[in-house]
Amino acid sequence: MPTKHKVKAGDCIASIAFENGFFWRTVWEDSGNAALKRTRKSPFQLLPDDVVEVPDLRRKEESRASDQRHRFKLKGVPAVLIIAIRHHAPDEDEQEAAQPEQDPQEDPQNATLSDPDEQHLEEEPAANVDYRVDIEGRTFSGKTDGEGKVRITIMPNDRDGVLTIEPGTRRERTMPLLLGGLDPIDSNTGVAQRLNNLGLGPVSTESGVTEEDLASAVSAFQSANGLSPTGRLDATTRDQLKELHGS
Repeated sequence: MPTKHKVKAGDCIASIAFENGFFWRTVWEDSGNAALKRTRKSPFQLLPDDVVEVPDLRRKEESRASDQRHRFKLKGVPAVLIIAIRHHAPDEDEQEAAQPEQDPQEDPQNATLSDPDEQHLEEEPAANVDYRVDIEGRTFSGKTDGEGKVRITIMPNDRDGVLTIEPGTRRERTMPLLLGGLDPIDSNTGVAQRLNNLGLGPVSTESGVTEEDLASAVSAFQSANGLSPTGRLDATTRDQLKELHGS
């Protein structure tokens, strides 16, 4: 008999399906979840207290030679996590303007840089930089690709992790990874999660977060992306946030 799963923070269809022995698409496309599918659109963007119907497991038989060893792989396991990393870099004119301003007779240690707040910074992929990812006691390390992307394998029910960019250098940055799933973009918690992932937080992702709580980070996002910095979550801001975040 099908069971009802009440969604908790961090749940998504992939984690729910994995914990019940299913491939995520089997659960998402089950007729019992038709209404949820129409409401949420994406299997990876649920809200706490949503209800997912988990169907009964069905027996499947496979014919194999009895005198050989066979390996069966659970479909969709492991999952692939792709992280796109970007950083700010001034254009050529601004790089020249940001060079130390000093008198040749002065001590070079006393040189000062132009005020960074006066520089207009563009985002570009953080290509070919070192990274480290720690997830549930497992560590992955390497370099981002030419598009600033990291690709690692995770289990569908992994929840938390930490991404470190350029570890061990003065430019080291760490960012938390919330792996369970995003809240929908039309929810305030979904907006907060995306703003945090883009480095505009920390913004509270607790239920009950208001647009007033988000205003400062939303205004910063709007300013960085050519929008009027109203701090209000209009449709244009939500659409651009979703596009830049990638989901």
